[in-house]
Amino acid sequence: MIPILSALVDRNTWTIVAIPLISLLHDYERRLSTLRIPYHIFKDGHLNVYTTPSLILVSSDLAVRQAFRSAVKSAHAIKPVGRFIYDEGQLAVTDSDYRNPLRDAQEFRCVDAPLIIMTGTAPPPSVPIMAERFGLVSPYLIARGCTDRPELCLILETQRSVGDILSRTVELVNDFLETMANDERIMIFVPTLAAGQSIAECLYTTLYSGDKEITPDRNTIYDDWIAGTHKVIVGTSALYAGNDYPHVRMVIFAGTPGDMTGTFQGITRAGRDGTMSHCYILPTKHAKAKFNGYGVTDYAGNAKIVALCNNTPITCLRFQFTHWCDHAGVLCKDSNNGLGVKCSSCLALAGKPIPSWIRPPVSQIIPAEKRLQVIGSSAITCRSDFGAAVNAAEEYRQKRTGWIQPIVDTFQFGFDLFKGLCTLCNTTWHPLEQCPKTGRQTVKLLRLYLKQYPFPSKEEKKNWGSICFHCHLPQLPGDLVHEEFSRERGLCRHPDFMLGLWLRLNLNKQLVQKAYREVGLKQNDEWAWLVARPLPTLQDTSLPKYVSNFVYLIIWYLNFIQSTL
Repeated sequence: MIPILSALVDRNTWTIVAIPLISLLHDYERRLSTLRIPYHIFKDGHLNVYTTPSLILVSSDLAVRQAFRSAVKSAHAIKPVGRFIYDEGQLAVTDSDYRNPLRDAQEFRCVDAPLIIMTGTAPPPSVPIMAERFGLVSPYLIARGCTDRPELCLILETQRSVGDILSRTVELVNDFLETMANDERIMIFVPTLAAGQSIAECLYTTLYSGDKEITPDRNTIYDDWIAGTHKVIVGTSALYAGNDYPHVRMVIFAGTPGDMTGTFQGITRAGRDGTMSHCYILPTKHAKAKFNGYGVTDYAGNAKIVALCNNTPITCLRFQFTHWCDHAGVLCKDSNNGLGVKCSSCLALAGKPIPSWIRPPVSQIIPAEKRLQVIGSSAITCRSDFGAAVNAAEEYRQKRTGWIQPIVDTFQFGFDLFKGLCTLCNTTWHPLEQCPKTGRQTVKLLRLYLKQYPFPSKEEKKNWGSICFHCHLPQLPGDLVHEEFSRERGLCRHPDFMLGLWLRLNLNKQLVQKAYREVGLKQNDEWAWLVARPLPTLQDTSLPKYVSNFVYLIIWYLNFIQSTL
């Protein structure tokens, strides 16, 4: 509600909210529409200062792209940005390994205005990392509250096989469905798509996931659940955050969850109306924690959630979760002045003597100085400091993408030269399969073969980018040639551009030989060479930035065409 309130109170400035999850964005839309509060979802283009509502929602992917920055800067010159708000900010720490826009989150603030990062699950050690990830300039203010939810009944059951977890989940749901009110709902979280599909099938409901092939229309699935068409929703971690439906009475983790932070997010979907709700964790036998690498801090709590599921010695579940999130744990007996619901661990320990070798935990409160804390100088951050943060973000972006510009210029030349044209036959654009200068089977085989290039590691993807598996354009850092997350072929803005150029080049055998000499073909197998990564040469020691020899070859060909004009 913080972004909504700020937009209502200050209508003369923009309130821009970056949202990193589709489910969360959809929930914003639902709540704002219900409250009849005007808002605008930024997709592309510009912001009309006279017709666009003051509250702007933007996905975290778009929030770091040039189109967004340009639109905001233009609008800011007429109507100032009052504040940038980033919801679920902990994802910039926990999920940035596989989502580059989260790693580049500091580029979100593109004009001099305050940046507010919201999260309900940020353990204290992760806060400095989060501040660095968002480019906060000292001093910055931290406001922290206790994460305890007294109305939640936390239940950890015995470890089971996957099949037994399925049976137990169905049993719990069917028992509860008999007594549920019409407005009450159930959420089930699964660790794998396979488990989710099995449970959804047994319960005659739907699976909510980030996989578009399995869940082609997530919004409809979510809306049907809200409306009560299906009172049970099965979801992957894609549904952990972004759901504030007030009457979720039961949450079930059907299998050992992946980490503490995500698990607590999922648990706190329950009981948002303040009524007692049950949260079950059904751990898998012999579960192992995800290994992040030697020397890598486990900010998400991959190992901690496995330890909680083992629960040896038996320890209050509420204490374990609140201690993880706040570094100040709360026992069930002290929750809400003793009125909190007892967890399964506390019920199991009730009336039993504590062994002398076990030191029982003691409830703690967050110290006053930690609830409202200024990091750095005690002076409140002024607008000049916001400008310093913007400059730092711009320097970061230039460093990250500066080497890309020559490549961007080369591709932009090609896009302009062949605008509206087939790059193979130079006539009005048509799908390459329909081009008279090639055959459908040739194009099909070429598409399949070029998908065999070695997928980049996390570090390589961070530094050099990746390749679109549909159109084969490079997805370079900064999304200046091709956006990173265009998983559907229909979303590619330049389909068949690359394949058409390669086929066009191969019509001139002498030029092909010249190209291969100059780009350093050293293998007899042309196809294996095309999907391989370029090897550095004395002339250019940084060739791996081009992602694959196929991309490198097309860049060479575009430069050759440009030199002949």
